[in-house]
Amino acid sequence: MNAIPVKGTPPNARAEQCLGRMASLCELAPTMFNGRDENDVLKLAASWIASLGSSLTAVGYLAHDGELRRGGTSALEPEDHAMDAGVRALGGQDTALDLPGFGWARALALRNRSSCLGYLVVRSPTAPADDDTHLVTLLARQTAAALDHVQECEGERERVRQLRLINNGVTAVNACLRSAVAELQRRMVIHEALSRVSVSGEGEPGIVHLLHELTGFPTRAEDRFGNLRAWAGPQGSARPTGLAPARRTAVLRRAERERGPVRDRDLLVGVVRSRGEVLGVLVLADPQHQAGETETFALDQAGTVLARELSHVRSLADAELRMQCDLVEDLVTGTDEQSAFARSEAVGHDLHGAHHVVVVRWTGPWGSGTVTAAVGRAAAAGRHDVLLGRRSGAAVLIVRGPAVGDAFYEDVAKELGSADGVIAVGGQCDAPSDFSHSYQEALRALEIRQNSQDPRGLIAFDRLGLYRVLRTSDHDAHTEQFVREWLGPLIDYDQVHHGDLVATLTAYLENSSYDSTAATLAIHRSTLRYRLRRIREISGLDITDIEVRLNLHVAARIWNVITRPPL
Repeated sequence: MNAIPVKGTPPNARAEQCLGRMASLCELAPTMFNGRDENDVLKLAASWIASLGSSLTAVGYLAHDGELRRGGTSALEPEDHAMDAGVRALGGQDTALDLPGFGWARALALRNRSSCLGYLVVRSPTAPADDDTHLVTLLARQTAAALDHVQECEGERERVRQLRLINNGVTAVNACLRSAVAELQRRMVIHEALSRVSVSGEGEPGIVHLLHELTGFPTRAEDRFGNLRAWAGPQGSARPTGLAPARRTAVLRRAERERGPVRDRDLLVGVVRSRGEVLGVLVLADPQHQAGETETFALDQAGTVLARELSHVRSLADAELRMQCDLVEDLVTGTDEQSAFARSEAVGHDLHGAHHVVVVRWTGPWGSGTVTAAVGRAAAAGRHDVLLGRRSGAAVLIVRGPAVGDAFYEDVAKELGSADGVIAVGGQCDAPSDFSHSYQEALRALEIRQNSQDPRGLIAFDRLGLYRVLRTSDHDAHTEQFVREWLGPLIDYDQVHHGDLVATLTAYLENSSYDSTAATLAIHRSTLRYRLRRIREISGLDITDIEVRLNLHVAARIWNVITRPPL
């Protein structure tokens, strides 16, 4: 290419100068392509143009989002609205510009293969030499290539960043999947282990011990009243504590709302329910609050398995109880011996040998079914061989061997959480034909105890003494005449004046001393003396006479039995 001579410069010198500038332009290329951003590329281009002399300056524009904006050092220069508007109107073409204050100006489009990346506007007060113009054009092409390279590098870096984000996301997803698979495997192990124990016949204790092994936490099972049924923990450890009675109702209600295990302070509590009925509670002791989703799942699954176990046990117990109830009903109302022996053998009870009929009635909110179930548990705890039934709102037992004692009453009271009940024991039965009579004796004893001053506890017909010959609910005219003969004036006085003379006389005859009688009636000694004086005045009897005291005592006891309604 022939260099165009520069005015005032010798031809050889101008050629050397042109070759030097070409070499400088070539040296600039690696710098432009060496990891620069777009503004750095425009700065290099403007700086190189300024190095040409001839008062040449350059303003760079970059295309972003469809708009041309100044770039490089040009972005820091004062705005030139005329030039900016003129460049934006070019449409990607190289063209001369008419700019005020410049004799020569040209806009060089910075293009790649498909679009315009920006403009390089070169200005000078006078027209530059042709070789300078040619060099500027070459620079513009080199600048466009550098900008295209920058964009490709930025695109590659963005793709690398996106790939890195995708890889990180895939890694995170894989980690989540691995965690989910591991958790699923743990849950499958828990489910399979609980399924095996549910069919192994180990029952409630087996489920509780397995839950302890699966979670590592001390575990206890309670019935719906809060009584301990089974527990498991580290060797040598104490029994884990259960729900506090004051908080129990609130925790069970919260568990019902949330439909799963709930935390109560240091305990993780799962309610065992079947068809909406609470059968019991499983409790994990977790004072450090370390139990997580796996332990909560194990507790929930154990509750489901235990609910099936308890429902199955209850179904079997209900079926056996129905058979026993039918048998007990027939035995206490009268049945033939051959049928009695065969049916008792079918339910696993040996009806041969000595037996006693026992009637249990409890005061409170419980139905006869609840009382009967509590009686059955107490009988099992005391190792009594019994047939269990229900009749007339009371639990009825036929007990083989010795009669039950006070310990049995205490066991039933513990099961129900209340001592407000009576257990009555009939006389001994040596054959099935005796059960009906023993049952009537138990009812007689039950009625007498309920109408006594202490209507709670265990009473045996054989120990009734005088009461064994008294008729109660079906008392006859002779009995009433006897009572009226000795207590009539006092009874009439109490009915008219709403007094307590008969009760006072009864307490005095039972206690035989002023102090104990006053304490029993919760009155002062002077009040007691006044009432006894009124009793002598109204009855006209000397209560210090032994014969009079005996008849008054018998009449008072009969009156006490025939007038008080059952509790």
